[in-house]
Amino acid sequence: MANWSLKYLPSGEHKSFAAWGLRALRRSRGNLETDMVSFVADGAAVDAPPLFAYGQSCIIYRDATPWFYGRVTSNPRGGSGRAESVGYRLAGPWWYLENKAFQQLWGMRAVASPHLPVPTLKGRAILCQGPAGERITTGAQMVEAIEYVIDRGAPIALGTIEGDVIPPLQEVSNITCAEVIRHMCRWTPDITAWFDYATEPHPTLHIRRRAAMPTVSVPIGEALPPRVAALEITPRHDLQASAVIMRYERTHDIDGVDSITIDTDIYPPGANADAWDAVELTVELGGAASTWQRQWVRAEVIAENGLDWWRRQLPWLRQVSDLNITSGAVAPADGAGPALPRYMIEGSCPAWMDDQSETMRVTAVASGTLRDENDVEIESFVNRPLECTVMGTNLSTRLYAHATSVTLPEETPVGLAQQMYAALSVLHWQGTATLTAEEVADDIAPGRLLSFTGALPAWETMAAQIQEVTDSVDDGTTTVAFGPPVNQGAQDRVELMRVTKRPVTWRAPERSSGQASDRPQMEGGTKTPGTISASAPTGTRHVLLNNGLDGTARLDVLNDVRGDFPKTEWLKGDAVKASINAEEIHANCLTPVQLREVRWCKDGAPGEEWYVMLMCSEPYQHTA
Repeated sequence: MANWSLKYLPSGEHKSFAAWGLRALRRSRGNLETDMVSFVADGAAVDAPPLFAYGQSCIIYRDATPWFYGRVTSNPRGGSGRAESVGYRLAGPWWYLENKAFQQLWGMRAVASPHLPVPTLKGRAILCQGPAGERITTGAQMVEAIEYVIDRGAPIALGTIEGDVIPPLQEVSNITCAEVIRHMCRWTPDITAWFDYATEPHPTLHIRRRAAMPTVSVPIGEALPPRVAALEITPRHDLQASAVIMRYERTHDIDGVDSITIDTDIYPPGANADAWDAVELTVELGGAASTWQRQWVRAEVIAENGLDWWRRQLPWLRQVSDLNITSGAVAPADGAGPALPRYMIEGSCPAWMDDQSETMRVTAVASGTLRDENDVEIESFVNRPLECTVMGTNLSTRLYAHATSVTLPEETPVGLAQQMYAALSVLHWQGTATLTAEEVADDIAPGRLLSFTGALPAWETMAAQIQEVTDSVDDGTTTVAFGPPVNQGAQDRVELMRVTKRPVTWRAPERSSGQASDRPQMEGGTKTPGTISASAPTGTRHVLLNNGLDGTARLDVLNDVRGDFPKTEWLKGDAVKASINAEEIHANCLTPVQLREVRWCKDGAPGEEWYVMLMCSEPYQHTA
């Protein structure tokens, strides 16, 4: 007969069950659930202080080997006119996984350091994603959840954790570490989790697939223990799959335009997808997403010796007869870098095109006769210097595009249909068996497969997965529940399909970078088109404004810009066409304020082209 004893960890006191006054020892172990032990302090007064306090831990030994490690979770008491007793219920180490919310490290950007993500624990998690954004297996994800509770003091030793599937990413929040493990086990439904209580100082948690489990054979009809006192058994042909078809559906958003793609993985290859016993699962994966910024540019060649080109830049040259222009030259306004061949007439150059546009200084000399509106000669000149500043560019006239935000599509899981088929194609045998012996058996336990000899030949090789075992120590009875895994048997295939009903995560890049992936940064233009500045003939009282397109508008000045008038207005006909108050121009604005024509999206006028005139300058800063 085995010697049973209990060690109370807070005090270190270790005594036999008889010395503690305990009886009715009973243990229940299950797959992916909390093992439980119960016993009774027989004869203890119903109002007596507890021998073992709530929340404290005990170790139960069979001879010198640890048989159970648990935490006191309840202390039921009872009494009558004939007897009183105090009961105890202990929960195994899976209790810690069930009672600890899982948190994952994310890169968080604080206000004080917005450019440096700081690792921070969050109750939101992306399952099967590593801290640097890499994909990890189901086994690695389970290890992360187990180590999370171990690091916080759970009495668990990490054993063999199997799971080489890389499933789709799954975003979850506010779930326990036990739920994380169950999520992973759904991708390999033939898995079993159990504790080896014989290891010290803590029980060892193993999570293994069916193919790695040893088989225990129990004879039927023999007198030698353990004897089969009762047996119920049913073959589950209804759960045996002839094929697994995985369809991966992605919804892509390319600059606001949605599209859907579907990839299919079927195993075995060539299997009949229309078979009634085929398992068909549709999994929604994250699609590609991108946002684009588009910029229209109109540019023309800088003709530094061209008469028409200079007349567009300096409209007063249109009043010059016998015009001759020579010695044209183009150079960067700041004197650095190469001369650019074209200048921008329409559009702008955002930051992502900065290296393709720079201010150019164009010079030449002109000879001719300046005349007024009545063709009366005003003056003749020879080799008068001409100068203008334009936005030079090597861009051509066309529409440019730039991706401001890109999210790659979620990867398709490799070999998932094959992995599921390996678990679902097996014929499971479901039932219960009651075994009796002088002592409860240790080899009948979760983590093993069960077969029966001495009856039907199919039972000798059925290798049914043991799902739950209840040991009653006082009478040597062991009750075994075996059959399909818990993720497959509760609601059969309907339960299995629940794993594919998962929210698609768009936060995968956010975890490592700390930067939300759904906020594209739109970049506006930094280099503007048109003539920036140009020389004017000496003595004229006309100001000719160039709007950056064709330079044809002549606007008469109402107030002489060289005088003391702070406000200047320009007329075209009798109407004021432009007005600027010099006092409103900041002192740091060193470049001319000029007109620009910009395309405008007018409400209620789809398909029509509208424009607005804007007056602006080159960028400047407000310095002290």
